[in-house]
Amino acid sequence: KHKEIDQWLGLPEDVCSVEIIPVGYPAKQGKAPARKQLEDFVHFEKYGQKRSD
Repeated sequence: KHKEIDQWLGLPEDVCSVEIIPVGYPAKQGKAPARKQLEDFVHFEKYGQKRSD
């Protein structure tokens, strides 16, 4: 895939792309994913430990 992108960008053979960050607006607006609850991915003190009130 990198070779295709390098060719599209017109990079010389001795230069290769490392990372490409697309910037722009989507062609059509999709539906936003549902937000996760903090409790689903936040841990306290240790991995897997939930907050105690």
